[in-house]
Amino acid sequence: MSKTEAFTLDSLAMRLAADMGQGWHEMCAFPGYMRNIWRDEARQRVLHDMPEAVFEVAPCPWEGVEIEYIVKVSAQ
Repeated sequence: MSKTEAFTLDSLAMRLAADMGQGWHEMCAFPGYMRNIWRDEARQRVLHDMPEAVFEVAPCPWEGVEIEYIVKVSAQ
C-alpha cells in the first residue's frame, strides 16, 4: 500500500504570495480574484514538480465562501 501526503493548495498559495510581499489576509476573500491568481500559480507549480498530484475539493462548511482544494501526492 502506498502512502499519500496531503496539503492545501491555499497553504502553498499563501507562501508564494508572501514571498512576493503580498499578504493573503489583506486580499479580498470574495470574489477573491487575487487569491485565485495565487492559487493558479500554486497549481501550476505543483503540476510542474509533481505531475501525479491529484486535486480534490475539501468539504466546505455551509457558511463557507471559498472552496478549499486538497493536493494529494504519493509519498516515496
